[in-house]
Amino acid sequence: MDHVPEPVDIPIVDIPIVDIPIAARIESYKIAVENLERFAARRQSANNVFVTLNSVFLTAIGVFISTHLSSLNSWSGTIALLVIALSITPLNALWLFALHRYVIGDKARYMYLVDLEDGFPEGVGIGLYNKLKGKGQRWNFLPQAEQYVAVYFTMFYVLIALVAAVLALLVQNSVVPPLAFPK
Repeated sequence: MDHVPEPVDIPIVDIPIVDIPIAARIESYKIAVENLERFAARRQSANNVFVTLNSVFLTAIGVFISTHLSSLNSWSGTIALLVIALSITPLNALWLFALHRYVIGDKARYMYLVDLEDGFPEGVGIGLYNKLKGKGQRWNFLPQAEQYVAVYFTMFYVLIALVAAVLALLVQNSVVPPLAFPK
C-alpha cells in the first residue's frame, strides 16, 4: 500500500534585511547594482538579436518584392510573401514575452535594491531609489521604446500580409491593373 508522508512544516528563518550590518549591506548593494547592470545589458543583447532578425526578414521581403513583383499578381507569389512575412510573427511574440519577463526580473532586482537602501542610515545619500525619490521620479522598468519597437515589428508583418492578400485579390478580380515596375 502506498504511504504518502504527511507534510512537514520546516521553519523558515526570516532575517529582516534591516538587521544586516552596514558594511555587508553596502557590499550587497554593490553586487545588486552590478547584477542590475548585467541584467540590462542582457536585455539589450536580446533586443539586438530580435532587431537583427527583423532586419533580415525585412530585407528578404524587400528583395522578394523587388525581384518578383509581377508574381504578386498570382496567389502563389502572394502566398510566398505571406509565408515570409508571417513566419517571423512567432519570434516577435517570443520577443514580447521576453520583454515581459525582463520587466518581472527588473522589478525584483529593483525592489531588492530598495530594501537594501531603506536600511542605510539617514542622510547617507546612497542609492538609486533615494535619488529618484528625492527628484520625484520613479523607476522605469522597461523603456517604452523597447515595447513599441517589438509591437511595431509584430504589427508591421501582419499589415504586409494583409496588404499583399488584398492586392492579390484586387488584381485577381481585375479591380486594379497587374503589379509591375514602370519601364
